[in-house]
Amino acid sequence: MLAVAPKRLLAAFITWRARQAALAHLKSMSDRELKDIGLSRSQIECAVMGERARDRAFSRYY
Repeated sequence: MLAVAPKRLLAAFITWRARQAALAHLKSMSDRELKDIGLSRSQIECAVMGERARDRAFSRYY
């Protein structure tokens, strides 16, 4: 059971790094490039983070 914790931690770290890389890549794109893939600059975080970003944005107001 104790051996599972490091694996989960590593998996969480790998996921976090992949999301950070995706955010950086999308943020470096021009507005035209984003439009070509169906995104606006304001949608980048939700596109990468999914439900987690929407939940976090919603909790700011309520």
